[in-house]
Amino acid sequence: MNRRQKLALSSIALVLISIVGASVFVIPALANNLEQMQALTNNAEQTDHIFKVSTIKGEARLNGEVSSASIAFSIIPYGEPIQVRNHTIRIFKVTEGSLTIGEATYQMVPETWEGIASMNGRRFVALGDVVEGKNEFVLVLHGIAIAHFSDGTVFRVDGTLRGENAPNYHLIFLVLVTLTQ
Repeated sequence: MNRRQKLALSSIALVLISIVGASVFVIPALANNLEQMQALTNNAEQTDHIFKVSTIKGEARLNGEVSSASIAFSIIPYGEPIQVRNHTIRIFKVTEGSLTIGEATYQMVPETWEGIASMNGRRFVALGDVVEGKNEFVLVLHGIAIAHFSDGTVFRVDGTLRGENAPNYHLIFLVLVTLTQ
């Protein structure tokens, strides 16, 4: 098994562990107010409800060194809500986005991105590929809501950026998630 396959398997394992752990405790989502809840609970795929994620503050850590970082992406709810134990979750797709660490910018590859969010607006998990030039990396994000405002919901997002023959970054962000039409 090569390094790329190991990275993909470890990222999948992280997502599965997060799903199981979150479903045991309470899988929470990206919606807080009534309008956001209605957007997420519609039965069909809704491309007219887009959630924008933008960085308030971010940092990337590598071997004790800290660099500034930012992330921005757009997501749409996908398919119908899914019942997991006593909780309802929603799958979402990333339609566009980028990650910046220091001077390097990584573009999200939308067709590789998928995530799950709880319907109560408290947690999400997302996984997908990002590219910088010819280099491809796996990015895993775990978000927990920490504050709700009329403009949107503030999440603390922890993440990892992994690549073949590349250092593994630990990422920490405060982001604002807003609903746009």
